[in-house]
Formats: sequence, C-alpha cells, structure tokens
Amino acid sequence: GFCNKVSKLSVQFAGLQDDPTPALVHQAAAAADSLAGSAPGAIKAAVKTEVDAYDEWAKTGNDRALNSNAYSAADDQINAWEDANCKQ
Repeated sequence: GFCNKVSKLSVQFAGLQDDPTPALVHQAAAAADSLAGSAPGAIKAAVKTEVDAYDEWAKTGNDRALNSNAYSAADDQINAWEDANCKQ
C-alpha cells in the first residue's frame, strides 16, 4: 500500500538532501510521480504539491519549491496522515 511505498522511497532517497545530483533528483521526481497515483484521497492534494515541487526541481535544478510554505504545509499534512495510518 501507500505506507510501504513511502517507506521504501524515504530509504531510497535518504541522501537526496546531502548530495542532490541531477540524476538522483530526476529519480526522486519520477518516484514521487508514481506515488501520486496511489495516494489516499485525504492527502492526494498534498502529495500532488510535493510531486510538483520535485518535478520543478528536476526541470530547473533549483530546489526553491521545496522551501515554499505550500510544500511545508503539504509535508506536514502527509506526515500527520502517515503517523495516524502507517505502522512505524
């Protein structure tokens, strides 16, 4: 399910913040795209916000979208959903 996918991706892309090579950013954007399709309704819009930010980063090489208020709010919403619905 969605929880397993998120868990796998967070491990797979753990190094993204430390060493965001263009190839890794593109892989993360593609992975986020695939995740969006399986996002539960309650967080679908938040996941889309994050996906758009990663797509922009992959396209422009600029990660400023990941530092936006919209991204931060989406991230908080997704994390809260995961805390409530995914086994830790």
